[in-house]
Amino acid sequence: MHGGGYVLGFARHDDSFCRRFARGAGCVVASVDYRLAPENPYPAALEDCRAASAVLRSLPGVDADAIAVGGVSAGGGLSAQLSHDLVRRGVEAPALQVLVYPMLDPGTRDAAAEPDGLRVWDARSNRFGWDSYLAGSTGFVPVLDAVGPGLPPTWIGVGTADLFHDECIRYADALRASGVPVESVEVSGGFHGFDVAVPWAPSARMFTRSLIHALRSMRADRPDVCPRGRTD
Repeated sequence: MHGGGYVLGFARHDDSFCRRFARGAGCVVASVDYRLAPENPYPAALEDCRAASAVLRSLPGVDADAIAVGGVSAGGGLSAQLSHDLVRRGVEAPALQVLVYPMLDPGTRDAAAEPDGLRVWDARSNRFGWDSYLAGSTGFVPVLDAVGPGLPPTWIGVGTADLFHDECIRYADALRASGVPVESVEVSGGFHGFDVAVPWAPSARMFTRSLIHALRSMRADRPDVCPRGRTD
């Protein structure tokens, strides 16, 4: 699922990102062109992701037991929402969720403080994105408030200068507390989208290698995940 704060972007927006992981992990990658807020608030985007998941599972040649869901920023948030939604509905959970600095917690729109070195996505943009997506909805349950058993093993990565850093770490810790295998990668000084802005940087290359390794190691029964890590 592509990024864009729930209000921007389209499936082809992440074409280079998807190609990178298709080549690196040797897997099929499907990108979802979900409806955007504010014209289509929650749950429109989630419904589109759920429908795409069902279509993917039905395709010949697709191993339904080895499907990962993932995305960047709001796409990472939608991926986590989809995993929770499928588990809640009694549908088999994905084999892995891959969350790249995901947008998880609507509570951050009320945060006044921003981390040092913040770039690309600030508190003002975050408020607009969440307000547009939720649009007064009373049915939305943040994934941080609904962590429980049955969720898929998770790879989650974020930089320390990202507005979403703290919520990503809280989500990773909550998953671990529920017995979910988690690999979390923190990049010192990494800002939102750092791996796209400076892909040649050692930290960005490590970040991408870690994600590809998680995908390559995915198995229907248990992906090869590691304890929480950090890199400078």
